[in-house]
Amino acid sequence: EGGLARFADRRFTPAVPPGCLPGIELRSVLRDSDGNLWVGANGAGLTRVTPTGQCSTFRSQDGLGNDSPQTLLEDREHNLWIGTNGGGLSRFTDGRVSAYTSVQGLSYDITFSVHEDRAGNLWIGTLRGLNRLRDGNLTSYAHVRGLEGRVRAIHEDRDGRLWVGAGKVLSRLEGERITFTLADDLPGEMISSLIEDKSGA
Repeated sequence: EGGLARFADRRFTPAVPPGCLPGIELRSVLRDSDGNLWVGANGAGLTRVTPTGQCSTFRSQDGLGNDSPQTLLEDREHNLWIGTNGGGLSRFTDGRVSAYTSVQGLSYDITFSVHEDRAGNLWIGTLRGLNRLRDGNLTSYAHVRGLEGRVRAIHEDRDGRLWVGAGKVLSRLEGERITFTLADDLPGEMISSLIEDKSGA
């Protein structure tokens, strides 16, 4: 039947009330600072489940970029950012939705990853490269070698350097400069996630 489960006390239980989620192919999940649970379902929009179990679903007719949210992020100002599969990047704040798409300068409207760095910049990975949103202005890095592929993974390390997985290419961005690139020594065809261990590796 699909749905979302919570694992606690060594067992799985339903995480949302019955009938709350309109779709069964779930793409993204986020618990925000107010305790709301946000769930993105492929083709079925974005559902908010409040701590009291009340459910509401937002779709393209409500301003969402499209009905397939793929990645979710709450920033330091408590805006909710939604990366969609074909509708660019949407921002949900105070009940209002605004969009950043290729019309505003996003490199592509299929969005895979969103990351906020320590300076408050938003980094957006799309099917065709990396983008930065700063003070409402979009900058595309899709023309930069190593940052032009399918960006599924973005990670900021303890020193503030940005690591980007674009296709099978791993790059390190410091300021506006790429200071490291690894293209041929990684297994597989796609970098899908990045994590830093306790030693900094």
